[in-house]
Amino acid sequence: MVNSGKEWDWMDDEWISFNQNWSKKQTEVKKEITDLADEISFRLLATKNHPEYEWLIKRLEEKWRKITLNG
Repeated sequence: MVNSGKEWDWMDDEWISFNQNWSKKQTEVKKEITDLADEISFRLLATKNHPEYEWLIKRLEEKWRKITLNG
């Protein structure tokens, strides 16, 4: 039997679907992290306009990555 390559077409479709779902999930997580940073920031300083706001978002993202990759 000669392999025409068509037998593997389903893998392309699944890979594209996986990448789209992964990208969507990353966007959702980024929003959740930003929302959490907003809540923490507001509770601590009653504002989001402080020098450590971007640090807070970055730190939460780092923790999330560590938890999801190692957990």
